[in-house]
Amino acid sequence: MYCKKLVVLVMLISLIPIVYSVGDFQCSDETLLGGCNDNGELCIPSENLLDNDVIGLSSEEKYLYFGDGNCENSLTIGDRNFELVDTGERFTMEFNGFDFNGEINLPCDRNYLGKVSDTYSLYEDCNYCGECEEEVVEEEVIEEEICADFNDDGEINLEDYFMLNDSFGLNKSDEFFNENIDLDKNGKIELTDFFMFSERFGGKCDMGEIKREEYYVVLAQRDDSFYELGQYFADGKKASLLSYENNLEEVLPQLQKIQPMYLVLVLSPQKLTPDFMSYADRFLREIDEDIFLDVAYGYITSFDLEEGYKYVDKLLNYEIPDEASLYGINAEHGFHSLEDYDIETKLT
Repeated sequence: MYCKKLVVLVMLISLIPIVYSVGDFQCSDETLLGGCNDNGELCIPSENLLDNDVIGLSSEEKYLYFGDGNCENSLTIGDRNFELVDTGERFTMEFNGFDFNGEINLPCDRNYLGKVSDTYSLYEDCNYCGECEEEVVEEEVIEEEICADFNDDGEINLEDYFMLNDSFGLNKSDEFFNENIDLDKNGKIELTDFFMFSERFGGKCDMGEIKREEYYVVLAQRDDSFYELGQYFADGKKASLLSYENNLEEVLPQLQKIQPMYLVLVLSPQKLTPDFMSYADRFLREIDEDIFLDVAYGYITSFDLEEGYKYVDKLLNYEIPDEASLYGINAEHGFHSLEDYDIETKLT
């Protein structure tokens, strides 16, 4: 009987330091180490080094990593690989530092990496806690020719950034190259486009800026001498410009997504052959599943590029007249007079 009481007493005494030691692993507001409070602050030994694009490690420090959400089981920094410990709620690892300066691949959706310390403090961490209030920035209207609103939603935002990021490194000859994303119009998506985008991020394009209307599409071949004429016409009509390298099938997925009402193919006269016209007619019946023509279409070409620009200018400046014209032909049956429909007529 006395032995049992002694055992129970010993066990209770052994629990006392464990209970009180929890206080050593929490911040001033009692948020536990590695936890977020209601203000979006993370309880950690030091600031999150991953908030910077490039991290620097030192051989004189020890470091703590933890993360959660779709984690891999290892952390790679430079040429070193660390196996992470799965606690059931997160993956973690404490390791001795080494000299390193660069970027790392993050194994989890939410990640923390910082110096080990004996004390813990609260740090605002939007990346980990996701509770930070967005800074209110007064929108700036971009009054210039270059518009970085790639998806035409009226704002230059993160959706446009991802479209730019996913196109990085593409050249004019690549399949998914988008002329609208090439802000400096040099035929490739590179760092200069990112710099130009960052200067415009958070703003809006001027309402008078080119707005790509999805119902009107211009098709042009990238290596054709009339390609620039296609760009010129698309800008003037505020239409979407699709380009291909070898064959029209390259833009079929885009056409199936846009489902345009009107389409214009701009080609040099050397490439606008009867065989191509027959091929294009068959192709434009494949936008949907039936056998019928899926879009009203036409061609623009000319003897040379100079005359082509003159013709396009006439098209862009053309105004639909308010009156209808009636052209008569010799036929067995006469025409109804347009005056019967209260339409002003002009006989020519």
